[in-house]
Amino acid sequence: MKKKVSIVIPMFNSGSFIIEMIDCIIKQTYFNWELIIIDDVSTDGTYEKVINYIINEKRIKLIQRDRWPKGAQSCRNIGFDNCIGDYIMFFDADDLISIDCLKQRVDYMDKNPELDFSIFPARTINKSNEIFQSESKKMYGIESKNDNFGSLLKAEVPFAVWTNIYKRKSIVKICWDEKIKVFQDFYFNFLSITNNLNFQFCNSAEYDYFYRVDSSSNAITSNLIKTEKVFSTIYLFENVLNILSQRDDFLIRKKQLLTFCLIYLERLLFRGKKDDLVLFLNFLKNNYGTKYFSLNRIIQFLGFIKNEKLKRLCFSFWMIAIYRNKRFFLLIINKLKF
Repeated sequence: MKKKVSIVIPMFNSGSFIIEMIDCIIKQTYFNWELIIIDDVSTDGTYEKVINYIINEKRIKLIQRDRWPKGAQSCRNIGFDNCIGDYIMFFDADDLISIDCLKQRVDYMDKNPELDFSIFPARTINKSNEIFQSESKKMYGIESKNDNFGSLLKAEVPFAVWTNIYKRKSIVKICWDEKIKVFQDFYFNFLSITNNLNFQFCNSAEYDYFYRVDSSSNAITSNLIKTEKVFSTIYLFENVLNILSQRDDFLIRKKQLLTFCLIYLERLLFRGKKDDLVLFLNFLKNNYGTKYFSLNRIIQFLGFIKNEKLKRLCFSFWMIAIYRNKRFFLLIINKLKF
């Protein structure tokens, strides 16, 4: 008998998008699956809409979150506790999958039984389900030429959780940290790697997942710079640094994580509250020492620049000049388009 696949999807006010994802799963060429949808207590009628839509589909279970805290992390843990599949996948409510997504992934895992999880390529789509062709709209699940772990730490997102299929038994001890409000995929994949799970990119695979980059702002993980999410991000980075400190390559990995920190700092600097910026700078002061002092001087100088685009451009130039941070080259290119 073919192995069962569990699909876990958290949803919150997902409207018509979740129905499209459900349709994609029902139409799969691989039939031995169960879909567990966990509603994060939607307020727009999404829960009732899904109940009516799945009434005749026995393979779909709809659960409403009945405990705290609110959020995608809690929903995914509830989904994991209720699944029975040999393999498990975590999808998002507002995305789409190809008709052969499950078959392609299960076949690859069956042919490579030594793997704990495998990674498949994904594309980005807009609200009209059109695939972005622009190079600025990235693809996911593509193997890095150099260092996949380093790429993850630098927020280059070589893969997400929805690009992956996991053996359920391999991730029993890697639960979703419910204190983390943003960058949840990053931390789950970080834990998967630091717990020495065996993984592989399926480089020959067809694109089988389509990530919607401009769907409703009601998405569970939106608004990255709200105060509660700044606290969450600091908690996340401190956990990552603590785990990295136990590795022989700590200094290299810590430097790679700084890129992620600087990207988040830029968001706070230009879109966040002053108190939240100070909070994050204190985190950098405590963990990156001398780099904090140069950053603080840069931020003070930027306060004298009134033109917003020029201010952003100067920040990116300094990140390259002082920290040799190549990630900011792309930011400069975009900012030069006055």
